[in-house]
Amino acid sequence: MRKAPFQAPARRQTGVTLIELMIAIVVVSLLAMVALPSYQESVRKSRRSEAFVAISIVQLAQERARGSFPAYCPNLASAPSAAVCGLNTNATTANGRYALDVSGPDEHGYTLIATAQGDQVGDTRCAKLGVKMNDGTMKRGSGSMSIDWSLADPDVNRCWAK
Repeated sequence: MRKAPFQAPARRQTGVTLIELMIAIVVVSLLAMVALPSYQESVRKSRRSEAFVAISIVQLAQERARGSFPAYCPNLASAPSAAVCGLNTNATTANGRYALDVSGPDEHGYTLIATAQGDQVGDTRCAKLGVKMNDGTMKRGSGSMSIDWSLADPDVNRCWAK
């Protein structure tokens, strides 16, 4: 009996095949497609707090002014009325994601609207956030293009929900 000549053991191939790589890319892409919109919505929702804070600051300033004057302050941006009313003359929020506007101020109330701008414009459901003060009653509202204050609940998109 003759012995077989010595054969080296077969080497195992190591590495990743093209098919395995393509499957991994598809799986990661699918995960990204599902997760990215949810993440972006969470970021937009968290940025709304900037508008809520600015609205609260203006509301407090309006109430302080109303305690000293016969009507609410007419304008955020004009220096004389802002100085008299104790308002910041900047008509945008701290990071510039919302523009602020006071309309209809008189002795009974006012409407304050924060409109999304810049990188917050993608928040289409809640592009407008506002409060309407009328004879001591405050309503919170929201909308994509405008706010319908005639509704019983003008926060139709639940943007003010905590």
